[in-house]
Amino acid sequence: MEGLTFAAGAPALVVGFVSPHVDFAATARAVRSALPAATQLVLVSSAGELCAAEGQPLYRKAGDHWDSVVLQSFSPRLLAGVSIQSVPLHCDDLRGGRATRDVPARVEAIRGELDRIRVPFPVDSHDTVALTFIDGLSASESWFMEAVYRSGHFPCLFIGGSAGGKLDFRNTHLFDGQRVLENAAVTVFLKMAPGIRYGIFKSQNFRPTQTRFAVVDADPMRRIVRSVIDRDGFEVVGFIDALAKSLRCKPQELPGKLAKNTFAIEMEGELFVRSISGFDFEKGEVAFYCDVNPGDSLCLVEATDFVRQTQDDLSAYLRNKPRPLGAILNDCILRRLNNPDQLSRVHAFDGLAAAGFSTFGELLGININQTLSALMFFEVPPGAAFSDDMVDRFPVHYARFQSYFIATRYNRLELLSRIRNSVIERMHSYLDALVTLTGGVQETASYAARIGGSMSAIEATLNRHATLFDGHADRKEALVREFNQLSTVVKSIEKVLAVIDGIASQTNLLALNATIEAARAGEAGKGFAVVAAEVRKLANDTKQTLADTRRAIDQVVTSVRSVGGQLDDTSARMDEAATASQELQTDIHAVIDEVEGAQKAIEDRLSDMNDHARRMEDINRYIAFLKQLDRAG
Repeated sequence: MEGLTFAAGAPALVVGFVSPHVDFAATARAVRSALPAATQLVLVSSAGELCAAEGQPLYRKAGDHWDSVVLQSFSPRLLAGVSIQSVPLHCDDLRGGRATRDVPARVEAIRGELDRIRVPFPVDSHDTVALTFIDGLSASESWFMEAVYRSGHFPCLFIGGSAGGKLDFRNTHLFDGQRVLENAAVTVFLKMAPGIRYGIFKSQNFRPTQTRFAVVDADPMRRIVRSVIDRDGFEVVGFIDALAKSLRCKPQELPGKLAKNTFAIEMEGELFVRSISGFDFEKGEVAFYCDVNPGDSLCLVEATDFVRQTQDDLSAYLRNKPRPLGAILNDCILRRLNNPDQLSRVHAFDGLAAAGFSTFGELLGININQTLSALMFFEVPPGAAFSDDMVDRFPVHYARFQSYFIATRYNRLELLSRIRNSVIERMHSYLDALVTLTGGVQETASYAARIGGSMSAIEATLNRHATLFDGHADRKEALVREFNQLSTVVKSIEKVLAVIDGIASQTNLLALNATIEAARAGEAGKGFAVVAAEVRKLANDTKQTLADTRRAIDQVVTSVRSVGGQLDDTSARMDEAATASQELQTDIHAVIDEVEGAQKAIEDRLSDMNDHARRMEDINRYIAFLKQLDRAG
């Protein structure tokens, strides 16, 4: 511990960065017991240590296992006042996997803790800075900072980082000089001594692209994004699908495609990085190391040269400044993990008393990722010029950081407003379409009514036609009986004719016999012979007439039989026609029932559409009112 002391006396403050592979509590006890009682001590677990010791790389070795501890001491000539404050984050429920508070409740709970803090010296942004370390697994960095701004008690810059740990993300630890803490933040208010100034350095090796994603579905507490929205077409799509489409790859190829890319939100031209921690392709979720809110615009950024960017940024920052007395470095673990082959080439801090750690997130007014933020100390003689943008323009930066939390809500409301306006425009088009559709339904109802009338007329005609078949069966039976009677009469006539024919034959035979007998009688029989001849002639004439009559009767019988066959055929056809007429009548009845049902349904729908049309008129009035409010605002 001898290297931590100063000629001016014991250190005013010692800040330590502890490997997660050593016993944190034991280390805290050992370091605390080795330091003077007046020396303030803060320890934070790390995901890797940084130390610009002569002849050694800035990034100390960190792999599967390392056991280093880096301690950085601050002279009492550097700091006029040190106040360490511990703040519970009320995040036990999140660590337990069950969120029982919403965001406003969390912010208010943390604000209540901040309201109890009493810093023993004036907090002035020109000479006071709040070095802050937060439990890296609390997911509460943004809520802590929002509570800081809500409290209004601390008008100074908050800078620091989230405690690191093993990459199994099970534990991180803090030590506030008295207790080992989890689920808490430790803020060290540092008051610069006279002649000492502080400055803020920031470096990130990314530049923006033209690709933007408007977040529409996100869970800030779980730090996941599910879907984004096309700002022009207002089509909501899954974030994973949108990324894959933008990068022209399959969803499973995204981790590789994004190896040299990440995301950032932009405020007044400055980028604040938001890094992806993983993909859940099954659920369609993208997880981040920082909270992302609905309404945020995520800008896809691409990596620049890690070593050169760091060197160029530091050179630009130190231009026209004296050499720093020391620096506390808060460096994102992703900078270490994503640039393993370049770490040994980082010499920007060589020769400086700089130390720090690889964090699980950085703090610079708000929570950020993949950034190196440094708190630097400078000795500035009285009257000498010194300029640092963050300090000189602190009210502007403070307002910007504070407005970030308002902006997240404003962006969400602005997006909702744009969606609302789009819905309003679509409602207008729907209203026009509804009017057209209502007219079409009314016309269809008119058609249905006319069809119903036509079908009723057809039904009446068929009913009249059906009455013509009434009694058809009775008339058919009577006609058959009369026809059968006619056949009987004809047969009787044939019998009579047969008898007459027999009589004529007998008469003819008798006349022939009489003629023969008259001839035998001579003169005495001549008169009888004449009579016999006449009788014979009459019999022959009668027989001839009977033959003619028989032929006529045969023709009549043939005709009667033909008429009977035609009558049977006509009767069968009439039966079929009657049956078909009945079936057609049944079908027409069914069609009429269907038409009446359709007409009733159309009338009901028309009534509903008229109701909707009236409601749409009300909505249209509301829309006009909203537009008036928009114009008034």
